[in-house]
Amino acid sequence: MDPRQLLGELRAAALALGVEVRAAPFTARGSSAGGLCRVRGRSVIVLDASASSIEQAAALAEALASYDLAPARLAREALDFVETARNRAAHHRASPSTTGGPPRVATLPLPKPGLRSTRSRRSDK
Repeated sequence: MDPRQLLGELRAAALALGVEVRAAPFTARGSSAGGLCRVRGRSVIVLDASASSIEQAAALAEALASYDLAPARLAREALDFVETARNRAAHHRASPSTTGGPPRVATLPLPKPGLRSTRSRRSDK
């Protein structure tokens, strides 16, 4: 299956499951082309619009791996792709850390000093 067709198939599956899919160019280029998040209580999959179709499809498949895909009626190739992502995620959860400690979790950078408060410091009297 062509990567664009695969991406379209996975997008349709997400919509059938009630999960919104958004694509926007990410400002920071990292190791991920997107993922699942919650926005105002709703599940949303955000994809990096500047990533290739196969990278977006991989991120979408990884996000969909936690869902029951039976209602989505995916094509066999797309279902296999999601199943591979599901197995990869299970393998990463099961494999011990190289240091023997807890698994490493990616952390977000802390906000810069002075940007935490959104209230005005001026007192309007």
